[in-house]
Parts: sequence; structure tokens; C-alpha cells
Amino acid sequence: MIWVSIIIPTYNRPEALRNCIRALQRQTYASEDFEVLVVDDGSTPPVDAAKLTDHECTSASNMHVRVIRQVNAGPAAARNVGVQKARGELVVFIDDDCLAEEGWLEKLIETHQQYPQALVGGECLNDVHDNIFSVTNQVILNCIYDFHNPNPQDVLFLASNNWLCRRDMFLDLGGFDDGFRQAGGEDWEFCFRWRSKGYRIVWQREARAKHLHHQDLSRFLNMHYRYGQGAFLFRQIVRRSEFKENSNDRDFYTRELPLSVLRQFRHLPGWGQRAKILLLLITWRTFDTLGYIREGIRSIRRNRRSPTSQQETHSIGSLLNTPGMSGESEGLIAAEKSVRI
Repeated sequence: MIWVSIIIPTYNRPEALRNCIRALQRQTYASEDFEVLVVDDGSTPPVDAAKLTDHECTSASNMHVRVIRQVNAGPAAARNVGVQKARGELVVFIDDDCLAEEGWLEKLIETHQQYPQALVGGECLNDVHDNIFSVTNQVILNCIYDFHNPNPQDVLFLASNNWLCRRDMFLDLGGFDDGFRQAGGEDWEFCFRWRSKGYRIVWQREARAKHLHHQDLSRFLNMHYRYGQGAFLFRQIVRRSEFKENSNDRDFYTRELPLSVLRQFRHLPGWGQRAKILLLLITWRTFDTLGYIREGIRSIRRNRRSPTSQQETHSIGSLLNTPGMSGESEGLIAAEKSVRI
């Protein structure tokens, strides 16, 4: 059996984290053959390892959980710290608001054995069906996947809340660019670098996790504004890279997006819900574009202050005149605790 490290970045979501851990306790993959690393990204109060236990799950009594605390630096940096501390040959990423189905890890590992040099990603589906913002986010993600991932054995992009890859390949590639201080673009950028090295990304849709990301209007708008900012920074790197993907954003927005929305609307109940989602889709594009434009303006100002930064485009850190993937993530760690549950 392969020793696997499951990495969960977390920030101020203790109950969601406990539920995520409980789902991992129920995996069909033998618990003595994987570890769980919770990377606490500066939560207040800190994550308490002792409170992560669930003694009702007696079958998981050998599951090893480590809690690593770092100063707040964002999910990209938290995942990097987790990989550096991992003991497994394989690293798996899942978010604290996700619940893995029982066969999730086993499916990811089976697919890795078929494609040992691939990044393998699973399906993460919204499970907050009474939250219109969460439902709309799933519609958006489905549109993106429909366009970029027509061939599951060779896809362009998968969200980082359900990934598996070899630890040595992740480290050789430099990990996530921790110039992304908030979620929004770091997974796109990593997938781009991964593919630029000639590696494959495989989508195993049977490795499923439920996504319980509760949102309100304010969080919805803030998230997509932030994604727009990340999209601009990512596009700056793509534009100057020698590696070019066969992807046309114009085709996505003018052709695939409306077609994909129409296909999904067939499965949504009632015209009232469809109308709300349509309004939120317009709002999504508006705030995503505003974030993109805002970051573009900031980039122009940065370049005027430091013209040489226009040539340093290998990382988000270089675009922002900040360290980016510094390789010094160990310096973020404040504490580490272990527990068996």
C-alpha cells in the first residue's frame, strides 16, 4: 500500500473542519496507510487537535492527524507547508468545507496507479441546495469544466479542493505560488505550470466530495471580485509564457457559457430559481470583470513605479513585487501537534 498524506488548509472554520475529518475517518482506504495534515492558517482561536476526534468512528482508530499552525499567509502557502511536512509519497488536497465520500481516496489512488505521473482530481459537488449563491457557484464551475475539460484523461484545469499528485513532482515544480494570499487563481496557475512541463491532469469523476460552502451576497461578490483579480495576474503570466494552451476565453463567454447554462437550467426546478441564478450570473461577470480591471490598473501603477517588474513574470510574487513562492514556508510554522483518532 502507498503511504498518503491528506492536506487540509483551514482558517476559522472549526465545525466544518471536524466534519471534514469525520468523513476521512470513514474512508474505505486503510486508515493506517494515510495521514491527515491540518494546516491552521492562523485561526483564532487556534485549531485544537484534541477536539478533532470522533470516537464513534471506531474503524478509524489508527488514523494519524497532525495539526500544523502557521501565521496567516493564505491557502496556497498553507498547502505548501503541508507538503513540506508530509511523509507520504502522494499528497492529496481537500478543503475544510468538503466531505469526501467513502470511496474517494481509494478512487484517486486507483487512478494514480493508471496514470502515475498525472495530477489526478475528483468531482466536488455543491451540497447546499437551499443556498442560491452556492447553487450558482456550482453552475459557474460546471460551465468552466464543460469548456476546458472535454477529455477527462487530459484536462486543462481542476479546482484544488480535490487533488492528488506525487509529492516529489509537486516540490520539483515549486508548489503553489504563495503570492496568491487569498483563494483565487493559485490552482489555475499551478495547473498551467504542471501542463507546461508536459505532465497530464486526469479528472476522476467517481472520486467525489460534497462541497458545503455556505454564502451570502456579500461573500459571493467578494469571492468573484477576488477571482477577477487573480485571473488578471494569471493572464499576465500566461501572456508572456512560451507555453500556450489551446483555449479561447472569447469562445467560452460567447458560445460555451450560454449553452452550458441552458443545459443546466433543464435540471433546475422552477423558473423562479432560474431567474435568480441568471441574475447572479450577470452579477458574477460584473464583479469578476471589476476585479480584473482593478488589478489591471494596479499593475499599471506598479509598473510605472518599478519598470523592471514587467519583465519578471514567472510568479505572482514578481508581478506584485513580493516574494511569491519563496521556498521559506517553514518560517511560517508556529507549532505542530499530533493525535491518533
